[in-house]
Amino acid sequence: MKTCYQTLEYNEILQKLSESAISKEAKELCHKLEPFYNELQLRKEMRDTTQAKILLNTFGNPPLPLMEHIDEYIKMASKGDLLSAYEISSVGTFLVSVGRMKQYLEKGCLYQVGLSFYHENLFPLKDLQEEIARSIRNEQIDDFASPLLHDIRRELIILEEKIKSKAEAIMKSSKMYMAENFVVTRNGKVCLPVKKDCKSKVNGSVIDSSSSGSTLFIEPTSVCKLQEEYDLLKIDEDNEERRILYTLICQISDNEEAIKQNIRTLIHLDFVFAKGKLSIEMDAVEPVINNNQYIHIVKGRHHSFLV
Repeated sequence: MKTCYQTLEYNEILQKLSESAISKEAKELCHKLEPFYNELQLRKEMRDTTQAKILLNTFGNPPLPLMEHIDEYIKMASKGDLLSAYEISSVGTFLVSVGRMKQYLEKGCLYQVGLSFYHENLFPLKDLQEEIARSIRNEQIDDFASPLLHDIRRELIILEEKIKSKAEAIMKSSKMYMAENFVVTRNGKVCLPVKKDCKSKVNGSVIDSSSSGSTLFIEPTSVCKLQEEYDLLKIDEDNEERRILYTLICQISDNEEAIKQNIRTLIHLDFVFAKGKLSIEMDAVEPVINNNQYIHIVKGRHHSFLV
């Protein structure tokens, strides 16, 4: 059999086939493809390839997603692990792709192409998709993901402005003690660059110093009080963000089986469409099958891209 494979350059064909697939899993299926010894299975596989060609020629390439790490994210969600906003957003993007693929196949149903009826095995989960889109934007938790988060972030912005204004006001009134004329941040604290000899002139805590030691970075006491309020509010923000993420994770976990079904169906379709794409590229035709143990090749050719 290996000699036959080498003569036919079978492995080269499989490599070319895998290049037509999108997902890693479909590429693996391409490399594992072997001749069929069951006639019914063979006829089904050929019929799928022919129908994939019809869809490709009629509607163009299907909107198949890469599906990278989606199965991993689903497993994490089912275990209750914390997913990042980016990871949850990836699940949402995947569901959007599922919806587009379903629409693509539904168009094929109008032509009674059997492969198109795989749309019945695809579940876009519109409610979950929309909830993810509402809560996460640009791979970050959106301000409007919840009323509480919106209020917290608005207060944080107000406090940031208060801290900055307070520090600048102190600097302006005490500019004779400053080594520089701008506010700096050290270790997450808003500080004033005070001359070492003038340390006692500015009421506050020394946070850091310059490499030469001639400048002390002091957080004014009045700014410190605002900063403490800001830090507490940041904790509230983090808690609310986690609540939002875990709510979405719970919804993903509740739809685990439907999402897994989507993954399995898309991998299979990716594999089938890869065969259809290669068939079009090779200008191949569906052969006639016989049970008489002979092969009759008409106008056979060794395709140039395999040389």
